[in-house]
Amino acid sequence: QKQVELALISWSLKKYSYKLINENSLDDKSRPLKSNLAKLEQFLNSLNISIIDYTNQKYNEGINLDVIDTVKTDTEFDKIKETIEPSIVINGVLVKRARVIKEISRSENE
Repeated sequence: QKQVELALISWSLKKYSYKLINENSLDDKSRPLKSNLAKLEQFLNSLNISIIDYTNQKYNEGINLDVIDTVKTDTEFDKIKETIEPSIVINGVLVKRARVIKEISRSENE
């Protein structure tokens, strides 16, 4: 379980760091942070730990994840609006299912 916790911490650091960088236009100052986050991700990969973030991916019923909320927007196809927690795969085995918010198209009569 420590491997799962390490993977979740790594994913959270990356998610919220990139959000801060984008919201504050810090791209020119963020190279060292991005570099170290990439090194952390490579280290986890070397331990056969994969983190799967589904944000903005097309949704289909076969994906092994938990949909915790659904929002209706003007999207042209069902997709994952946001990953709340990623899937964690260790040595090819899914050990933690992702928790996501799904985005679906509004029907035309709404």
